[in-house]
Amino acid sequence: MKASLALVLSAAAAVVADNHIADTTGVAFDVAGVTYTPSNNVGAQKAVSDDVCTMKEMLSTNTFGEIKAFYASSGLQELAQTSYPGTAHFDLFKDYYGSSNFVDGFIMAALDGTDGFTDESARGEAIEKGAWDQLAIKAILAHLDTAKASSGATQLMHLDHAFGLYVGNMKCSPYARAQKRAANFDRYGADGETAATNVKFMEHLVAAQSQSKSGGNISSHIDACVAAIQTIYVQASLRYLFKLDNDAANGLAYAEHQGEGLAFWRVVAPYYHEEVAHVLVSNSYDVTSAPCGMSHYCTGLHVMMHNLPAGVTADAVGVLEGTDSVECVETKGADVKLTGQTYNVKSIVNPFMDLSLGVGMIKDLLDEGKIDEVNDVYTATGLQCIANVEGAALYNLYDSSQVELPWSDLFVDYYGTTSYIEDTIQDAIAGRNGWDTVEASKEGVEKGVMDAVLMKGISDFLQVAVMLAAQGHHDSALHAWDSAFAVYAGHSDGNTPYARAVKRAANYGTYASTGEPDALANEEVMMAMKAGQSAIVAGSTDIMPHAETAFYNLGVVYLQASLRYLHKIDTDLAENLPYSEHKGEGKAFWHVIAPLVASNDAAGAKSISAFYDLNTPPTAVSRHYYFCEGREILTKNMPDGMAVDKFFGELEKTGDIDCNAQPAPSSGGSPSGGSPSAPTAAKSDESSKDESSSSMMSAAVGLLGAVAAVLSL
Repeated sequence: MKASLALVLSAAAAVVADNHIADTTGVAFDVAGVTYTPSNNVGAQKAVSDDVCTMKEMLSTNTFGEIKAFYASSGLQELAQTSYPGTAHFDLFKDYYGSSNFVDGFIMAALDGTDGFTDESARGEAIEKGAWDQLAIKAILAHLDTAKASSGATQLMHLDHAFGLYVGNMKCSPYARAQKRAANFDRYGADGETAATNVKFMEHLVAAQSQSKSGGNISSHIDACVAAIQTIYVQASLRYLFKLDNDAANGLAYAEHQGEGLAFWRVVAPYYHEEVAHVLVSNSYDVTSAPCGMSHYCTGLHVMMHNLPAGVTADAVGVLEGTDSVECVETKGADVKLTGQTYNVKSIVNPFMDLSLGVGMIKDLLDEGKIDEVNDVYTATGLQCIANVEGAALYNLYDSSQVELPWSDLFVDYYGTTSYIEDTIQDAIAGRNGWDTVEASKEGVEKGVMDAVLMKGISDFLQVAVMLAAQGHHDSALHAWDSAFAVYAGHSDGNTPYARAVKRAANYGTYASTGEPDALANEEVMMAMKAGQSAIVAGSTDIMPHAETAFYNLGVVYLQASLRYLHKIDTDLAENLPYSEHKGEGKAFWHVIAPLVASNDAAGAKSISAFYDLNTPPTAVSRHYYFCEGREILTKNMPDGMAVDKFFGELEKTGDIDCNAQPAPSSGGSPSGGSPSAPTAAKSDESSKDESSSSMMSAAVGLLGAVAAVLSL
């Protein structure tokens, strides 16, 4: 042991030496079925938990300022600030959190209400657990590490100090925490009352003390003590993820559970730093934002149980009470078979695959006429999170300040707001801004969540994967790529863009090589997703061609959908039928693809936006006016290299329509009798160029390519 480290640890003991507790040297303590007799006075270490209990009581009666003053005067803050350089666990935590003051910094943020701690209940829980758990565990691990590297009297001293801090007063110490978690996970020792983790810790601490006195090696016993501690906080972290799921499902306040869970998760998070998906758990506990979705527990279960620290077992952790009926689908390693292809998911992507479940729940509500209940599900299931922000940025897969997302930027520029999906969905729910019929509003909501939201998620993750691969961050790129696939495929429940492509293939005859009902678009997407994943695994820095293939093939699905509903409007007008449902549904589909068409053909996009203007009644210029105008515009804007006959096809029941026989529009590409207001195209001057040599998304392709090229340098 380094002399400087011994001085640090001795000073840490002195911090709490003014508690006037009787000398515990040679006093036998019967704990967890064993007897531990310290060779040194551990009264100061045991007294730490007394001060923690005092702080806990103050949280219900005193101001944060008064608690902060006690935290400083009691010696707890000095202990929290103590560094233990050279000890394995301290160095791991310091590197992970980017600071040697990772415990005191956390507690002070909660006391001061900074770093996202704005909710009083969250602050209280973070303060209590920061002192009760993080502070004590940091010191215990330092003593155990130092004991492992020492011998003789020094080794015994550190074992004793670890004992005093761990057991404490058995009310506000890690020992007491273990008892609480044993009750939640039904993990007791042979007596049925003592937590199995406490039994393990104490049995191995006693064994280490015995070995130390005889000059033996104590390493295996120290490792077992550490594993017992890790087990406690894996249990605690899982428990509060489950609470967040329940909060979301029942529309309850989440801040208290988020703050409490964060305090526990910080004790074990550094052990999971090599698992990319561990950021999903950190995101659940990020007090600067609301938790997204109802997959927190299942995600955390897979992250933690598949990457357990050495010495921690699934059996030791146990099963959390109340979760017996929870089915957590294994995503990492799952083989998803679609359209004759098998995609092996290599990442933990539960939150993104589960988005399709949220879509299904919303569709059920709409079918039951309960549109007023949609927002609760839309928010709880994580769909709203994807709609409102860049999905990958939300889940901390990358630093948003370091990555450009040109496809996403294109949509924001076109619609003039980052909330273009959210605004449309809320308008449809409220029946405003043209969504004023039951039929139209229902379609706007359903297609908004299934198509606009999920396509945005796919686009976000594909772009992020391209950027991360270009930068050489292949683990994160792989997770982003798998996340895009998860959003696309969902649970194969008919609630994703994959399912939309199947429907359009039936309308246009664009079937895969495997035949009906498989869609050619899905076959192309599946091959591109597999190829892109393989390229990432192989270390490629250029996966953009695969991302383009996947995204463009899905884009054609929405070109098809946009045309189909223009044809339906023609039919409604010809047969004097209500048109609002078809107009609303078509507008929702067009909303997914309009900016990409406009980036290449501003005038054409403006015309179709006018056709789908909900505030202007459609006017029949001719029997097939909308269809013919739409087909001319949409097929002209197919992606490069994608032949109309093969990839777009021919809409059913339109083969005998002679668009050359249709009268020309009266003016401006819009029907006579109407002057619809359409969104201004992103680049209106592009309408003057030779459109016959252009294709949809060419501007986006060039921008994405340029960015990726720079990043790969």
